[in-house]
Amino acid sequence: MAHIFEDRIFELSISTGTGDIALAGAVTAYRAFSSVLSIGDTLPYMIEAVDANGKPTGDYEYGLGTYSAANTITRTSVRGSSNAGAAVNFAAGTKFVQLAVCAPASAAAKAEWRAIIGAGAGIGANNDITSLAVLSSVNSGQLAGLRNIAINGGGLVQQSAAPTLTAALQYGAADQHQIGVTGGTSVSGTVGVLSNTGFSCGVGYGAIAASWTTGQFIYKHRMEGANTKFLNSKSVTVSGKLYQDTGGARNFTVSVGKPTTTLDNFSAVTTLGTSAAIPVSTGTVTPFSYTLAMGATDAALGLEVLFTDNTANTVATKNYVVGDLQVEIGAVASVFEQRPYQLEVVLCKRYYRTQQFYWQAQSPGGGPGMAWTWTFDTPMRVAPTIAFPTVVIAGGSPATVGGQTVDGCGLYCPGNANGQVQLTATATSRL
Repeated sequence: MAHIFEDRIFELSISTGTGDIALAGAVTAYRAFSSVLSIGDTLPYMIEAVDANGKPTGDYEYGLGTYSAANTITRTSVRGSSNAGAAVNFAAGTKFVQLAVCAPASAAAKAEWRAIIGAGAGIGANNDITSLAVLSSVNSGQLAGLRNIAINGGGLVQQSAAPTLTAALQYGAADQHQIGVTGGTSVSGTVGVLSNTGFSCGVGYGAIAASWTTGQFIYKHRMEGANTKFLNSKSVTVSGKLYQDTGGARNFTVSVGKPTTTLDNFSAVTTLGTSAAIPVSTGTVTPFSYTLAMGATDAALGLEVLFTDNTANTVATKNYVVGDLQVEIGAVASVFEQRPYQLEVVLCKRYYRTQQFYWQAQSPGGGPGMAWTWTFDTPMRVAPTIAFPTVVIAGGSPATVGGQTVDGCGLYCPGNANGQVQLTATATSRL
């Protein structure tokens, strides 16, 4: 049935008590309720008792009513009255009964206004403007951008080749994510990505084709204090998806920690909270969420998200991956935020970047070499560490000159006999 609002609906009634109102006919020049309502429709009503001269007596009531039978209004929900907001026990005498919209002073009244203007009649998290704090999506898609504090949560930015998996934590193919195997021996595999349509971006990141003896999968994602300090004294929700294909169910936990003493220094971490066990069936991408309340300074120095398999196991050529990582303000896990790829690359380059260089002297025969400035297109977190993982052509070892800053550095490399230099350089300021 519909929620109805129409103009110039005004009748009289002589009903008494707190029960239904029997309508006795329209006032001259007004319309009857029956002209616009069907049985079962709801409506906003107002009742006012008047004396023999039509002067209000002081008894009144308004709220949500139901046209429950012909010429009958049931007082479904009283919103206000002369009886302290409760149903009025009307005495004998005439009452004015009108169809009149209540002011949007409550969640229910706001929802009724939305129904009247065709904006949805529901009352709840996705329809009531007072409940937007728990809104999880819009039109089945993500909310406004940049809610997610985790960088590269979708795992699409992959500036590095996948390194060999070891027991120690290390960054892998997907930027910003560290993977390791606590206590494991005979560890092998890669720290790479796994294609799976169960993840929003089609990939998860973790231990790929991994083998180990008596070890525990471990994952970490770190966020610098400049990006987390606004979370102080707020509720924070960590969400994402987990996957493993070891052949049996595994239980995971997610923990959130902070640097113990120093901004962005995670060498010592204080745990702020740990979730209950998260069961993950084999071969199934499993969503999870965990909410905790931050103290007044808990997020000032940075935050770390930690996932662990709760018990050690032995695996052979199996996969453990994480995906859709999201860290956001509030107590509800919203739909995973997929940022433009170009933006995600820029965010990742604050912590790590790689670039190839090639130089050819104007005339062959060698020379002192090449000196150049590597200018970063976006500032790095701190002055980076420079490395040269691949030197294809050179007459000696490359080096930095003039020092490094967050904006760039000077590089030098001797040329070969033909005056050529070709190499790859990396700049790292990871947490």
